[in-house]
Amino acid sequence: MENLFGQIYCWFQSFYGQNLSYYLWGYDPSTEAYTNPNIYNLVGLVTLLITLLIIVIYYYIINHPRYCKWWSWLITLGVNSLLALFVGYGIVVSKYINGFIPESLVYQVDEDGNIIYESLLIGTSNCWGFGIANIFVSIIFFIILTFILKWWSSNAKHVPFL
Repeated sequence: MENLFGQIYCWFQSFYGQNLSYYLWGYDPSTEAYTNPNIYNLVGLVTLLITLLIIVIYYYIINHPRYCKWWSWLITLGVNSLLALFVGYGIVVSKYINGFIPESLVYQVDEDGNIIYESLLIGTSNCWGFGIANIFVSIIFFIILTFILKWWSSNAKHVPFL
């Protein structure tokens, strides 16, 4: 389970880049080992819990026949995806802004080991890219949790499909 979230997020690594992925895995360039905390686990767990909460609200609290349609399920999925975007972006950009990401991952290094500050490898666009990747992960979680939890709903057990 420890590396499951990281493996899922790496499917979407092209959205946010390899250097940010190194940091999220817990890579420490000073020791050249993965000794820092795995941020994928934090983001994945928060995203999973938010998705679970949204599913429970939709299937067991709202649970009204008027909203037992495919379009209401899609709206709920859209709300969940929007929350996932801001969770993924927010966690990573806070690490970036507060300087937790090592400079050797953020900037390119020349052959002498000096940091070239003009060559940015990780920026806020990478943080937005991770938020977009988190949208896709939340959609996967949403669909899986839908199939697991919808069957005990009194009105919405057939939404969006059997």
